[in-house]
Amino acid sequence: MSMKTLKKGELLYNEGDKILNVYLIQSGAVNLCLTRNKKNVDMFQVGASQILGEQVLLGLSTFTTAA
Repeated sequence: MSMKTLKKGELLYNEGDKILNVYLIQSGAVNLCLTRNKKNVDMFQVGASQILGEQVLLGLSTFTTAA
């Protein structure tokens, strides 16, 4: 397990990236978005104590959103 700190606006992963990690948000919030017409469209937000990347446990291999 390792820790990663992101700056505001920095991407954690892109839509379509292979899922290699499961992320636990310790603090702050992460916007999940889709890319449409070369623009990011915010879908929803996850915050502290929430998990990203758990789709890999369900057999999915790529992210369906960017974060």
